[in-house]
Amino acid sequence: MASSYRVGVWAHDLFGCFDDVSTCLSTLVCPCVMFGRTAETIGSGNCVICAVSLLVPPVNFVSRMIVRGRIRDSKGIDGSSVNDCLLILFCPFCSLVQEVQECQDMTPSAQSMCRT
Repeated sequence: MASSYRVGVWAHDLFGCFDDVSTCLSTLVCPCVMFGRTAETIGSGNCVICAVSLLVPPVNFVSRMIVRGRIRDSKGIDGSSVNDCLLILFCPFCSLVQEVQECQDMTPSAQSMCRT
């Protein structure tokens, strides 16, 4: 269950993977699709292109950094690129689930299906 929106902090904790079990399982099974949806929700590109970018090792890290930074910027969440970098390197799954959950809370259109 999502916590109330507070300026300056993530609505879901980093280890709040099980706040929404279906999101957690979807991200575990199809991380590329979930990342693509998240990137498209915040306006960082096409769902399919972003999903494929997650499969290319140097590009996936940069893509994750960009998307996480844009989520923080759009919601006024405190943090830094260094912190984002460390989270993506050492806790990639939990940070991706956190990003997905955060974008699902942004708008009703965030729940839409990925275009193929």
